[in-house]
Amino acid sequence: MGDILKELDKLLKEGYNMQTRLNKAKESSKIDVINSLILSLKKELDYKEHALKIGYNITKANLMSKQGVCE
Repeated sequence: MGDILKELDKLLKEGYNMQTRLNKAKESSKIDVINSLILSLKKELDYKEHALKIGYNITKANLMSKQGVCE
């Protein structure tokens, strides 16, 4: 899960840096900014889905351990 967070952080920083460079150059290329934002949001969604799966598996493991059945 740490790798996903590092990758998400890297993408967000790259997106921010891209926006900053475009603004300084007075080239507000909306397509580049939107594409960067879309990539960041996709990675965030992947992270949230991964976190949900982890939570599900932990809950399932806890329930199974209380029943004394582990498959």
